[in-house]
Amino acid sequence: MQLVSRSDLGWGASGADAANPTRGLVIHYDGSNQGLADKKHSACVSYWKSTRDFHVNTNGWADIGYSYGACPHGYVFEGRGLKKYQAAQGTTAGNRDWYSVTLMSGPSEKPPGAQINAVRELRGYLMERGVAGTLRGHRDFASTTCPGDILYRLVQDGTFSRKGDRKDDDMPEHRRYRGRDLSVRIPRGEWRYVPFNQRGADRLDTFDYSVAFGPVQFVASVGIRLTGLAPGAEVQLRAVEVTGSGDDWEIAQSYAINSPQHTNAGGHFTHTWNGNCVDGNRLRFYVTHFSNGDQPVVLESSDASVHTWSY
Repeated sequence: MQLVSRSDLGWGASGADAANPTRGLVIHYDGSNQGLADKKHSACVSYWKSTRDFHVNTNGWADIGYSYGACPHGYVFEGRGLKKYQAAQGTTAGNRDWYSVTLMSGPSEKPPGAQINAVRELRGYLMERGVAGTLRGHRDFASTTCPGDILYRLVQDGTFSRKGDRKDDDMPEHRRYRGRDLSVRIPRGEWRYVPFNQRGADRLDTFDYSVAFGPVQFVASVGIRLTGLAPGAEVQLRAVEVTGSGDDWEIAQSYAINSPQHTNAGGHFTHTWNGNCVDGNRLRFYVTHFSNGDQPVVLESSDASVHTWSY
């Protein structure tokens, strides 16, 4: 579990009353969409600190209301932490007997695989300390829409209850994807999927975009070569999960954007992501640029290396 502790945040010990929650873990969300999946991890740190500031200085609580938070980049943030009363569930028994975790997202945001896995790993962490593995939503304790329909479905269908940790001795499946002579024009500010027309030594007759198929945990790296960029132009790369929508595919989840810049008219850009691609989804890569040059920006080649663990 990738834990951001209170000491990492510059906080001392929680001033909340002592308790011994053993009943399980309650899922929460924010009342509005946050868009943190498309921002750098530092934005999650700022969000967590501002949440604590609001709970303490506006609500007058002893500390941030939650035991933990789970960010879309796969980190678990310590709130009140272990052995503390909550200010989250809305009832005395709920706050005394249950731990809480809020996903740093809002009503219409689907959690990325890394965020789902963070909740799974937190659940396992608590179970190792004598806490039951039962999961509930905030609405099970109080009259509220929290944690929203999207997250509550994941509570009900067991998505958050699946095992989240990955054993180091499990051998992953590895695949290499290549695209050559692509000649894909990319207009300024418009996103394009990164295609691959070769897979290993076998050339494909048509472009192929997907590099992993859920349910899998993955570590995926992509490299692309662009020409025609104006010096200093920004290029954005992201990994996305797509889901079937009729005869087409639409983006279901998005991972953090990588935004490199370069100093000449051509550039080779690389980035690596890790997370969970959920059942039924496919992993792809997306690219755009913000060049104002006179030449068309062209994606000439692509390479991807993908390790996956089935679960």
